[in-house]
This record gives sequence, C-alpha cells and structure tokens, in this order.
Amino acid sequence: MPLLTQAAHVIEIVASSGSIRKASERVNLAPSAINRHVLNLERELGTPLFLRHPKGMNLTEAGKLVVDYIRNFQIQDQAMRSEVEVLKGRAGHVRLGIMECFAEGFLATVYDEMNKQHGQIAIDVSVAGTSQLVQQMLAGELDLVVAFNMPGDLGFRCHYEARLDIGAVMKPTPEFSSKGLVGKADLQGQQLVLPDRSLSLNATVKSMIQRMGLNSQAIAKSNSVSAIKQLVVQGAGVSFLTWADVRDEVTRGDLLFRQIEGQNVYELLTLSGRNPAQMSEATQALAQILVQTLETVEAGAKSKAG
Repeated sequence: MPLLTQAAHVIEIVASSGSIRKASERVNLAPSAINRHVLNLERELGTPLFLRHPKGMNLTEAGKLVVDYIRNFQIQDQAMRSEVEVLKGRAGHVRLGIMECFAEGFLATVYDEMNKQHGQIAIDVSVAGTSQLVQQMLAGELDLVVAFNMPGDLGFRCHYEARLDIGAVMKPTPEFSSKGLVGKADLQGQQLVLPDRSLSLNATVKSMIQRMGLNSQAIAKSNSVSAIKQLVVQGAGVSFLTWADVRDEVTRGDLLFRQIEGQNVYELLTLSGRNPAQMSEATQALAQILVQTLETVEAGAKSKAG
C-alpha cells in the first residue's frame, strides 16, 4: 500500500506539468478524475491550491506550501524504501569480525559448513585485533566477533567462551619433538620471537617470562601472528602463542606446540554478538556453526594439554 495517497501524487504532477491535460497524459488518468482530486483537496483545506487560466494552472501560495510538503515526503519515502531494501538484503548477509589466527583454515571450514547447511549466504569478514573489533562492534559495523579477551562490560552477548592455554611454539627439532612439556631449562637462553604490545597476549607472555626468570633475548617482536609464526618456522627463535594460533602449522608439521611446565597462562576466547532475538536468521545460523567450529579448536587444545 503506498504511503503517499493518489490525490497527493496527482497534485504534485499537476503542479509540475502546469495543466490538467498534461498531468492526465503522465499518470494515465482522465482529466475529470484529476480535476476531482484537486477540487476535493481544495474543499478539504478550504482554500484554492491553483489559479486557473486558459493556458494552464499556477500554484497559489497555499498550493506551493502543500506541494513542498508532498515533495519532501516523496524524498523521505524514497529514502525509507531504500533503507528497507538494504535491510531485506541483510537477511542473508552477515558481518563477521575475527582475529588474524582465524583467517585461514578456520574461516574456510566455517564458510564451507555454512554453505552445506544453509546455502549461499554473504559473509563480510573484518580481520583485526581485539580493540579494533570492539570499536567496530560498538559502531554497529559487525554482527559477530571471534576474539581473545573481549571486554565483558560492553553489553554484548557471549555465545561461546573457552580458556586456551598459551604454549611454547618452535620449529620441529629432535630436542623438542621428544618432549611432552617444556620448562625453564628448555627455554633458558633461547632466542624469542614475541607478540608486541598491540596484541592481547603481550602482557600475559611478558609476565610469564618474568616469573620464570628467563634471560632469553627477544630478537623480534610483531603485531602480526602470521609474521611471528613465519619467523619461528624459519628457525629465528621460540614464541609463545595459543593452540588456536598455530593449529594449522602444527597439523602440517611446520611447528611444534608444547605446554609450559608449571605455568597456568591462557587467553579467553569468545564469540560475541547481540541477543539472539535481535539477530537475523543468517546471523543465528552462522553463530551456531562458529560455536561448533570453536568447540573443535577447544577440543584440540585440550588434547594438547593432556
């Protein structure tokens, strides 16, 4: 049902056309029907809207006011309908924020499972650190966020949460491959490749190194988990990351992940979003698949801890 009445539409057409005859040609209505709309509105408002003359019709001051309101409403009506169309499109559109460590194998698994269970759904993916993802979520730019150490006081709904231990990550060598756990003696004197302070695990790793009394030298720091892993693969040194960060490389045999003896250090992994009642069906479906996939990551981490 149109929000703008036919009479209002006709009045605007007559004003822009300058005559009932020309307006009749544009809207495919009989001139008598158009004239009736004009007369009815003039009767309702109690004042003429047009000055009639042999060559056409001109707006009165009251007519100009009415037509201005009609045209403003037409602009607002079109803007409203455009926004509704965008929202309709978003019913099958989800905006996901993830950390860098989930941008490869994890994301591919989620996307494949989403297609299998629900068909083609558009997913916009933003890859960033926790602080940036929080800002995007607060700005309404994301529907779901998978990240470490999300603040718990921002009004987001936590759909999943798991503690993932931080372990030592190194290039496979006979020395480390035979060990189940690594301790201070194994790490003392090793060159280290560390996360810089822009990454959420920086403070935890720094505190652990101090508690262990390691005098190992940090030869490199980075805000990129991928860069850290690449340096470790090349043999530059040992790093400290979670199982979620390195599971793909460990599976391929490029890296080793070992628990650290006597240390209870971890990252809190969460899936955050809105209340399910405020989520589209597509967002709810993706959230379920994300939870299932994160549970497999958690299970892998627990097996390594065991």
